[in-house]
Amino acid sequence: MMMLGFVATLTDTAVQMNLCYELSLNFLLKNITCAYVFLVIYYTCMISCIGGFVNIYLKIVRKKIEQKISLCAETQRETVYNALILEQDRIRE
Repeated sequence: MMMLGFVATLTDTAVQMNLCYELSLNFLLKNITCAYVFLVIYYTCMISCIGGFVNIYLKIVRKKIEQKISLCAETQRETVYNALILEQDRIRE
């Protein structure tokens, strides 16, 4: 009789161990899934944020380049204008 009680106890322990294993596996998978989702969201936000900063930086660089181009164009216009005036003065002499 004692043997049957021992077997029943072992069976209960095995069932409990199996249940604990399944619960821990389920919990672990949920945690891995949550961690994976967190990392995906985190890195997506980081990439988006970096993309925003790069976009702002490129706009600033573009404005500086446009300012330099307009300054160069203005300087060229003045140079051509001054050259024309000098040429007219030389012709008049």
